[in-house]
Amino acid sequence: MREPAFWWRKASLASGLLAPAAACYGAIAARRMARQGSRVGVPVLCVGNFTLGGAGKTPLALTLARLSTMGLGAGQGRLLVITEALPPVLAAAVAGAVCALALVPLLGPVLDLSVFTGSGAAAPVRADLAALAIPAAGLVVLGVATLSAQAFLASRRGAASALRISG
Repeated sequence: MREPAFWWRKASLASGLLAPAAACYGAIAARRMARQGSRVGVPVLCVGNFTLGGAGKTPLALTLARLSTMGLGAGQGRLLVITEALPPVLAAAVAGAVCALALVPLLGPVLDLSVFTGSGAAAPVRADLAALAIPAAGLVVLGVATLSAQAFLASRRGAASALRISG
C-alpha cells in the first residue's frame, strides 16, 4: 500500500488554515493516549492501525474473533503471529537471491574486470551459490528470531496483545 500523494506536496493555503484544527486534534489524541487504560472484563483484539479501506482489517478481525471464541491460547497466538509475518521475509530472501543469480548472466558479458586483475585477459564472472545462500539463510534466521522474540514479548502482555501485529 502506498502513501497518499498529498503527503509530498508543498503546504497550501487550505493546509495552513487547517493547521490549528490539526494541532488541536493531535493534542487531544495525545492526551487520550497518555491516560491509563481501563479494564473491560472481556478480551480485546486490536487489529491494524488507522487505515481507511483495503488493508484487510475487517476479515482479519472476524477471523481473530472466531479464533478467540474457539479458545486461541498464547502459544497458538505466537504461532499465528510468526505464520502471518514469515512469508514476506522468505519472499524477500528468495527474491534477493534470484535477482543476484540473474545479474551474473545479464551483466557478466559487459563487465570488464581485467582492470582489477592487471591482465589483458577477460576475467570470468561466476555466481557463488554459497555467497548468496548464506546471507539469504541469515536473513530468514534473523526474521524468525525477531518474530519469535516479538511474539514471546507480546504474549507476556496477554493473548490479545499478541495479535496486534497486522495491517
